[in-house]
Amino acid sequence: GGLERKTAPPPPVRLASHPSAASVTAPSRRPPGRRSHPRAQLRTSGRQKTRLRVPGGAVFLDDLPVALSLSLFLSPRASTAGSMGDIVKELKDLSGSDLQTGILKALADPSRYSFGDILALENIEKLSGDSTGKKWCELLKIFAHGTLSEYMAKRNILPELKTEHITKLKHLTILSLASQSKTLSYSPLVETLEAKTVEEVEDLITDCIRKRLIRGKHNPKAGVFIVEYSEGRDISDEDLDEMAQQMSSWLKTSQEALKVLKAKIQETKLYHANEKKRDQQLKEKSNQMKKMMEQKAGTSHQGRNRKRDDVNATSGSEYNIFPSRSSIR
Repeated sequence: GGLERKTAPPPPVRLASHPSAASVTAPSRRPPGRRSHPRAQLRTSGRQKTRLRVPGGAVFLDDLPVALSLSLFLSPRASTAGSMGDIVKELKDLSGSDLQTGILKALADPSRYSFGDILALENIEKLSGDSTGKKWCELLKIFAHGTLSEYMAKRNILPELKTEHITKLKHLTILSLASQSKTLSYSPLVETLEAKTVEEVEDLITDCIRKRLIRGKHNPKAGVFIVEYSEGRDISDEDLDEMAQQMSSWLKTSQEALKVLKAKIQETKLYHANEKKRDQQLKEKSNQMKKMMEQKAGTSHQGRNRKRDDVNATSGSEYNIFPSRSSIR
């Protein structure tokens, strides 16, 4: 009665053999005073399989494939239109150093990854005419549609950024690359993102998945990330010029294709008209041949009937030459 039954904790679980995933031990009981994550909890089921309980269901970690689509159970992107609109309202009435502080605050906002509405503010547009404020306008443009390499090239003349700003700029760089290619190789991204290891690149991509900026699958064996979806970024003036050129080229190609289609339509109409005329001629010839055959058949039938009548008449007269026995008697 005084003996206590001791149970060994389950073994550590690794998320789908992901190289950068940390081992997670699922305790049999939660220590007092320790709070669990509000959106995801690790529990042990009756089959001794560790599962991740998420809103809307549960995922058994032991059953997940190696090429893991993290977007299946990671937390959704924490972005609300209200908070984004509040930042714009705050910046609208600011100027000077307060505006610069507000810009840095907006760039560090974890829920904001588009800055076109901020660039459209009147006080922000006035910055481009000021030598001091021009660099802040340039910084906003880099976060709107630029990459990390663009900032690093102008780092000496642009405002200094904190770690959270650099991290967000890395996320935006990944977003731009994901919109250009459906396969992202880890090795080139180490240099592009100025990362130390491939694992750091994988972690940055995973952060983008958590924020629902991109969706896809890690493939550690091939050393690539397969992109299934990516959010769009703000459009720059250069993008507008390129889009205008593409639209002009598409319009020219469409006009040429329309000319070819019209020529094909006329050719098809002419072909059908000739075929209809040919069918009509064949039908008329067929009717003529039918009438000729009917006339020929009628003439032949009349000749046979006339010949039959002549034979019957001749046969009747020959029989009458010889009298019957009754007449002889």
